[in-house]
Amino acid sequence: MNFLAHAVLSPSENPQIRLGNLMTDRLRKLPLAHAHRQYPPFFQLGIQLHHAIDEFTDNHGIVREIIAHFRPVFGHYAGVVSDILF
Repeated sequence: MNFLAHAVLSPSENPQIRLGNLMTDRLRKLPLAHAHRQYPPFFQLGIQLHHAIDEFTDNHGIVREIIAHFRPVFGHYAGVVSDILF
């Protein structure tokens, strides 16, 4: 579901931004400073967009409540379960 959310929230008029946004979870975990040097400019914007979407959703109050609700049953995987269900 995380992949679907990133696809929907990517601007459709620029395929490089969309690709950067969609591929970020599949790339090696590099600090943003390294990502800026390694990829084309619009791909970099997609990486930044991906991180901004993750930051917003991970810190949203409702998402935190859902994860807290699932934590007793799913433990460390509560966030993953919430991504799959929503």
